[in-house]
Amino acid sequence: MLRPTIRINAHGACMRRSLIWLLLFIALPAAAQIYKYTDANGNTAFSNQPPDGTKAQVVELPPLNSVDTKKMPGPAAPAPTQNPSAPAQPQVAYPTLELTDLPQDEALRANNGTFTVGVAIKPRLKPGHLLQLLVDGNLYGQPGNVPRLQVVNIDRGEHSFAVVVRDKGSIIQQSPTITLTVQRVHVGKP
Repeated sequence: MLRPTIRINAHGACMRRSLIWLLLFIALPAAAQIYKYTDANGNTAFSNQPPDGTKAQVVELPPLNSVDTKKMPGPAAPAPTQNPSAPAQPQVAYPTLELTDLPQDEALRANNGTFTVGVAIKPRLKPGHLLQLLVDGNLYGQPGNVPRLQVVNIDRGEHSFAVVVRDKGSIIQQSPTITLTVQRVHVGKP
């Protein structure tokens, strides 16, 4: 049997030698036969070459396991990080999440700028989740678990309102935004 001779210079010899051995070990099982025999001490031994002067039998190996990488899914996308002060992309934790008790197609009259907003949420708020109002794109008031939120002393004019669900400080869902005009009594000097 002919054995290949590989010559390499001293520069990078260790790395090349390691690479060659690695390639040989990978290629060896595909082309090699395995022989089983009994050695001089009576022990069963295995070799990739038949021993001289000893009866050996060829060992039939089962086919190697293989995986079709074309059918395997790719790596999972990393989960998006959440900024606790910015609204998150809508999720489906609550199929129903919307503000209620606000006028449709008309202004909201609040003479002192104070009013209450209802929240429709289904299913019920999960333990650890809190509701917080979003006014003009900014978190407003303290988060709580009651589906009634209060706006206090808001200026007259056009404002946008939404409610967010928070979990451990992160926003996990936001309702659709409602824009309306708040009217207040203007008290002028007589």
